[in-house]
Amino acid sequence: MAIEERASGAVIILDIEGRMTIESRTDVLLADRVRRLLQQGRKQFLLNLEGVRYVDTSGLCDLV
Repeated sequence: MAIEERASGAVIILDIEGRMTIESRTDVLLADRVRRLLQQGRKQFLLNLEGVRYVDTSGLCDLV
């Protein structure tokens, strides 16, 4: 899984590509990225899942 970050005004857009699975969690953790942005004072996010090919239950947990 790969996560690209971009801004549109006050909104941070996270473009996610690949598979959101238990195996991909070792690559990039979505929760870690969001936590870092929250620490920077960012509060508005849009998750672009267009490039996500597969989501398993651990991927759903990341979204929640």
